[in-house]
Order: sequence, then C-alpha cells, then structure tokens
Amino acid sequence: GKNKTIYFDVGHNVQAIQQVIQYLEAKGHKKQDICWVFGTSKGKKFDDCLALIEKACSRVYLISAIITGLVYHRIVKFVGSAAHPGKFVSIADGNIAKTLQIVTALQDHKVVVISGSFFIMPE
Repeated sequence: GKNKTIYFDVGHNVQAIQQVIQYLEAKGHKKQDICWVFGTSKGKKFDDCLALIEKACSRVYLISAIITGLVYHRIVKFVGSAAHPGKFVSIADGNIAKTLQIVTALQDHKVVVISGSFFIMPE
C-alpha cells in the first residue's frame, strides 16, 4: 500500500507483544491506523497475546504458523467467540505469503505489524 509503515517482529509471548505495543505508542501510531498480522506455533499460549493485540489495533489478521494448521484452527475457534466479532480476520486459509500480500496491499491501514511465530520455508 501507499505510504505504509510495516513492522516485523518475531515476538510471540506477552512480554514481546507489550514491547511492540510500547514502541508503536512511542512512535505516535494511533490504534485506528494499525492492523496486525499474527501467527503462533504449537505449544504457544496465544490467548493473552491476542487480548493485548486486540486492544492495540483496529484489525487482526490470523495466519497459520505451522504446517498442520492445528494451532491455526484452534485460534480461529477462539477468536470466533471473541467479544469483538469482525475484529479478527482469517484470509487465504491462513496462508502466510498470501495473507501478507493481501494485507500489505490494503489501503485502510497506515501501519502493519507482523508478529508471532512463523514457519517460512522456500517452496
């Protein structure tokens, strides 16, 4: 997208997410201008991370961080019952590359934060 700032951070726990949020606030980014792409791998506790992320941005895009997608489906189920329906979005069946391509091309956010655990392998 035009005039977009993109932050990439592999933080996938509460402390790391808090640091990213503090950095965004220090940079003067407003919640309504931020979207967040988040993925987590097997064994990671994502509930508390998503609660923090939800408060810090206007939309959260979820991706699958492991090949099997089991964690991804657990996350989708979790956010389906979240207090703010529509805030959490899953596109491209959680495919990392496709989701990043779509989200970074969107014009409705000035800031994109990409964080969490990512399994990225050349195809």
